[in-house]
Amino acid sequence: MDLNDFKQVNDTFGHHFGDQLLIATARGIQQNISNYASLYRIGGDEFAVLTTYQSANGLDQCVDIITKVAKQPVEIDDQFINVRLSIGVSHYPQDSVDMHELVRFADLAMYEAKNTKQTLIFYHDKLIQKESNFLLMTTKIQTAIEAGSFFYFINRLFAQKVAKSMAWKP
Repeated sequence: MDLNDFKQVNDTFGHHFGDQLLIATARGIQQNISNYASLYRIGGDEFAVLTTYQSANGLDQCVDIITKVAKQPVEIDDQFINVRLSIGVSHYPQDSVDMHELVRFADLAMYEAKNTKQTLIFYHDKLIQKESNFLLMTTKIQTAIEAGSFFYFINRLFAQKVAKSMAWKP
């Protein structure tokens, strides 16, 4: 779980304010999920929630509680801040039996949630393939740039259509 736009909070109000926001958010979530789960700070504005729910309904309840708590504005130094979360979920043993993989898979799902502006994404196999494809593509591009064999081409017809709509000449 990750707080969206946390850097902007730090940059606008200062790190002390950001720290207070993290504390208030974590405290609110932990107080409300303590019957269902435990909250752990991984670092920065990332948290892990561990739960031993026995059904999908239990997970839904836990997620509903977290999102309801996060929707409540947090007051710090007479400022009200709305917290938005990105949540990634991985399941033991369906997704993996390895703790490190489970965290990695939840991270992948969380970043997918963040990138698609959704609150919650469950891990699925396509996310690992997407990550692998992205890494492969960026490696190939970097290698081509370093070798001086990276070229770009402009489709003149497309550029002319864009130029007309923007009143610009290529």
